[in-house]
Amino acid sequence: MKKRHQWMGTQFQKQQALYNQSQALGATLAQLRAEIEEFESKARQTAHTGTPNGQLAKTRSRYQATGKKLMKVPLAMQKAQQALATHQQRLKTLSAEQTRLVEHFEQLREDNKNNTNPVAIILRMDAGFGTDANITWLIEMGYIIYTKAHNAKVANKLKAMIPSKASFARVGKNAEMIGFDNQLLNNCPYPLTMALERFHTPDGLKHSTLLVYRDDEQAKTLEQWFNFYNSRQLIEAGIKEGNVVFKMHPLKMRSEGGIALQEQFALFAANFVRFAAVWLKDRVQGGCNSRLSKTLGQVKTMVRVVANTSAWVIREDKSLLIRFDETSAYPGAEIRLRGTWQTHPPLLPKTSVSKNHVGTILPSVAHNLR
Repeated sequence: MKKRHQWMGTQFQKQQALYNQSQALGATLAQLRAEIEEFESKARQTAHTGTPNGQLAKTRSRYQATGKKLMKVPLAMQKAQQALATHQQRLKTLSAEQTRLVEHFEQLREDNKNNTNPVAIILRMDAGFGTDANITWLIEMGYIIYTKAHNAKVANKLKAMIPSKASFARVGKNAEMIGFDNQLLNNCPYPLTMALERFHTPDGLKHSTLLVYRDDEQAKTLEQWFNFYNSRQLIEAGIKEGNVVFKMHPLKMRSEGGIALQEQFALFAANFVRFAAVWLKDRVQGGCNSRLSKTLGQVKTMVRVVANTSAWVIREDKSLLIRFDETSAYPGAEIRLRGTWQTHPPLLPKTSVSKNHVGTILPSVAHNLR
């Protein structure tokens, strides 16, 4: 706002100068016109037209040049008025923004006063959420932020700041980082800790920028920072697994009780499949042993392929043998389950299920499964 006021003052001064110039040029034109008329009168009296370099010719030339300058003044005045109007409109917008910020600031102070024991919450976000405005708002809401820069120009800025003798720290198999304290984004007033990442790829070096804001003085090393931020991918993978592999979305039912059950069984399945895979690895035998054992480490393949592959169930003394069909994805592979086994019919609730019943029905179902 201060700069806009300065620029407005400049435009005011420019308009005043243009007005003074137009007055001076007008007076000069009148004077030159009088001189021309005087020279022309003398020439008529003496019957002498004058020479090309005479006083009459020079005065006429000055008169034309002054007229051209005066003709340019209105256009320059119009541009100055337009610039002044632009600054005034921008100043009006900034004034409204200042009013909003003051109100926002007072609201934040009130929030702090009423929140004497705030919970520390860490947000790990991808670059799509790392805009200047979003980071500013999240900081003012009290979050600890780990994200990537939304604008690729930030990485270029950091590359230009690297000292000649600086060295990158190895943080991953093909990843290196170098850190910078107290850096500012264009439209975020809060200093951030930034780190320039570079990745060695077959196509050459690739760069990106990690950003962190935390005011609890619990800084991480570059390697810890890299691993902590990228571990968010495990969380996203778990969410995607729940939606895609275990079919949590789209919802298969409309009742609240059914949706609640679907959520609980999706969580149960995600854990059960992993426990079962560890238990089954020691019981795989026969042909394609290595292929099936490798598959038991892939949740999506176990659910999508193995669970839907044809197999023979054979009772042998005190064990149960599962032999995959020769036409299946694992021909000849076998899983031997020792001990006494028996099958059960599907477990169905005796009554219709509502959301309020989920907590009472699930324990009984789990007991029957045991």
